[in-house]
Amino acid sequence: MEKFMFVFRNNVEEMAKVSPEGIQKNMEKWMTWLGKLSEEGHYTLGNGNQLTGMNGKVVSKATHITTDGPFIEGKEVISGLIDLNNVKDMEEAVKLAKGCPGLELGGSVEIRTCVVRPDM
Repeated sequence: MEKFMFVFRNNVEEMAKVSPEGIQKNMEKWMTWLGKLSEEGHYTLGNGNQLTGMNGKVVSKATHITTDGPFIEGKEVISGLIDLNNVKDMEEAVKLAKGCPGLELGGSVEIRTCVVRPDM
């Protein structure tokens, strides 16, 4: 079983258009989504895993497609990351990423393969 990491990106221009109430509602969706990932055994806090190579995918609602990546634009900021557990392959990681509430606000999820450092 491979190890994966989600890197979350926000689109600054899109976020500026959202009301404080809209941000709050989206944060509630984040808590629900992360809770579900945790209950299913997929979520842990970032623990310093090392990325391997250039293997990755980016999931974005704007394009409704998954692209090879990573490619970051100046209007995007990295807003966080999580390590994933118990994910059998990239296809399952992409499926999990498509539920990310950040996609609703123009963000994206970069999915990277990673390895656990030997000293962890």
